[in-house]
Amino acid sequence: MRTLAFELVRTAAAAAGVPPEMVFDVSASDNLTLARPRVEVAFLPDSYTRTGRLLSARRHREEQGGPMTLTVKKELYEARFDLTAQVYADNGAWLEAFEYAFVQALPAGLNDGRGNWARVRVAEGTFTGEPTKRVGTNAIKVFTKVTTLFLITLTGRVTEEAEQGMIEIINIGAPKTA
Repeated sequence: MRTLAFELVRTAAAAAGVPPEMVFDVSASDNLTLARPRVEVAFLPDSYTRTGRLLSARRHREEQGGPMTLTVKKELYEARFDLTAQVYADNGAWLEAFEYAFVQALPAGLNDGRGNWARVRVAEGTFTGEPTKRVGTNAIKVFTKVTTLFLITLTGRVTEEAEQGMIEIINIGAPKTA
């Protein structure tokens, strides 16, 4: 799910104006040598809730005239994957336009590698700007940097499929009397 989430952020950031190669895992600190704009992705602890819901039951035959089987798909756990996407920029106006385009580019959900639907939600976005350094009444701007920290939640599921054979023909004979 982490690979899926990372590619989701990379695709949305590229649609909003950040090159895909500028989306990477979180660095140890805000390194001034890294180019801006960029997006750093960090994963938070996952949470699982036991559910045991029945998702589907499907009868089918593997081949014509073959035995009938029943495939039951159950949701074992509802899984919640939280991640942060921190956007570093030099310009507040650019960042504001990026925020809107980034959130707009995120889909409502997508299928994971096992075919399970995962819902995507942006929980919050926190804008941070550095306070202006002043000498007397003059503002000194050596490096300007602004950031927005998005909290993104993917809600998916852990499933299991089980197949079982079905009884197709039942012969009930007449009772025998002696």
